[in-house]
Amino acid sequence: MKSATKSMILVVILGIVIISISYMVLFSPKENRTEYPIPVTDALGREITFEEVPERIISAAPANTETVFALGLGEKVIGVTDWCDWPSEMVSMRDNGTIESVGDYWGPNIERIINLEPDLVVLSEGVPSHGQVAEQLGHMGIKCFVTWKGENLTEIYQNIETLGEICDRIDAASDLIESMKDRVDAVENAIAGQSPITMFHAVWLTPVFTCGGDTFVSEVITLAGGENIFADLNGWPTVSIEQIVASQPQVITITATMMFSNPEDIIQMLEDDPLWSEVPAVQNGMVYILLDQGENIFSRQSVRIVDAMELLAEILYPEAFGITVPNVIGNDYVDYLSSQTSGSVTTVLEMQDSVGYV
Repeated sequence: MKSATKSMILVVILGIVIISISYMVLFSPKENRTEYPIPVTDALGREITFEEVPERIISAAPANTETVFALGLGEKVIGVTDWCDWPSEMVSMRDNGTIESVGDYWGPNIERIINLEPDLVVLSEGVPSHGQVAEQLGHMGIKCFVTWKGENLTEIYQNIETLGEICDRIDAASDLIESMKDRVDAVENAIAGQSPITMFHAVWLTPVFTCGGDTFVSEVITLAGGENIFADLNGWPTVSIEQIVASQPQVITITATMMFSNPEDIIQMLEDDPLWSEVPAVQNGMVYILLDQGENIFSRQSVRIVDAMELLAEILYPEAFGITVPNVIGNDYVDYLSSQTSGSVTTVLEMQDSVGYV
């Protein structure tokens, strides 16, 4: 009798296990995979068909390198440019020889690229020479994808999505885009009801270059709750100090890595100048110098553009985030991000490990 009871219990337990496993198999979310061959159209209007998932990838632009790694494709990268310096694991891989340099960002070395035998070279529409590079490599049978310039977040999302399709990272691309959008929404909610703060963003000081209203940096300013004082201009125009004084910006950000000046000296120079000293941002200690990675997040149309938006929002509205950002911001910029995700690169890689990407 006892033996029959035990057998019955075992049968019931086994039945429950089978039903549970069947339920998980039937109702667990399905992983979206790319079905090859897949035709895609790049930023130059070229249609390229990928017969299989790329296994040897070269990225010829820093923004593209950041995106490729954010999609969990780092182990497939065999070449990058000398200008690529993020994420840190990529730098380590290049230093130890796992990844090779293909030369300069503006004019990558064609011979090196060919010798590495890639099955995908990711180029950028924003680099004049890359169209010609794509044509040359295409004649050699090497598939190239030219990303959009990233003049706004929509184009940046488009680059992420298309690379995800090409490289069988559809879910990773979708999750990355959603995480970026979530951070945009979080900033929007944090500063809701605040009046826009006028600001000036300088990419150079002698002469003074800034960002017009049709640039991705101007969109970042708007999303962060700022008002670009030169939003009525286009592209990256030169402006006079008199124009800046007349607009009376409350905040100034300056990308200064290539100025080779002590950042504190730059601020002091503005304070001592008879014209610059008439600007409220200078008078009130609201001039922020962006260096190295702190500058790159404002200069690269990639996943870390949301880092720039979040950091700028914290500069403009410190009370809303409970964070005080220093006047000189460099490689430690991530320490001041309220989300602490650094462009979601680490977060996305951890997520991909959890769903079994390799």
